[in-house]
Amino acid sequence: MTSQLEVVREKLEARRRPRPGPPHVIGVVSGRGGAGVSLVSALLAIRSANAGLRTLLVDAEPWMEVQRVWLGQPQGGTLEDLRGTDVDAESLVRRVHGQLELLSLGAAETLSRERRALLRRVVPVFEDRDIVVVDAGSRLEGLERVFDLRVGSVLVVSGADAVGLASTHAMLKALVTKGDLPAAVLFNRLTEVEATSAESVLREGSFRFLRRDLAVAGSLPDDPSLTNPENPDALLPEQLVASTLPHLVTPAMTRLLPWQSS
Repeated sequence: MTSQLEVVREKLEARRRPRPGPPHVIGVVSGRGGAGVSLVSALLAIRSANAGLRTLLVDAEPWMEVQRVWLGQPQGGTLEDLRGTDVDAESLVRRVHGQLELLSLGAAETLSRERRALLRRVVPVFEDRDIVVVDAGSRLEGLERVFDLRVGSVLVVSGADAVGLASTHAMLKALVTKGDLPAAVLFNRLTEVEATSAESVLREGSFRFLRRDLAVAGSLPDDPSLTNPENPDALLPEQLVASTLPHLVTPAMTRLLPWQSS
């Protein structure tokens, strides 16, 4: 029988757990570096904007401003500028082209309590956008940014090797433990056979250890034209013109919460 003290503890723990945010906000993460989180985030945002949706790409990767560089944007305001009480988070947003906007939070080695408070000041900016894609980077620490930025769901980018699958399982477990956010997995740089095999392994582990059915958004193949571009100085949107990935990511988007509700 559950004691009264245990009931109280469960209620307190439920209050501490982050609640899912608005359905049009999605966080993209991975448990391992090099999985392709930034590329997948950019693909989703660019494809969404090209479909006519006002789309905000949030570069929350803590180590470098990848999206800003890929999109050819100059250095501008970052999260640190919000320390002044007279600075509005909307002023950090810059228009890239068409319906695509970028908000780069800037690099920071640690996620202090003060910086987390600044992250929460960014959240109101999301209300006026149709879609928000948060590139939260790789590593479990990215989950803290995901929770602080009040995402509504999470996309976990995964590989198929043993380390990649283990890190993806760890990320899914952390999501269940910390906030139970809706999550789906996208396999990146894999053949169809590799993705099917990886899905089988993750699905079994998810059901056995997490008591959850695995939601899979799909898979993307490797694209040599992006890993070894003819013109390395070209911006990412220019490189994607000759790539099939923007078209292949569309079926995956239809399985993800932001585009289901848009």
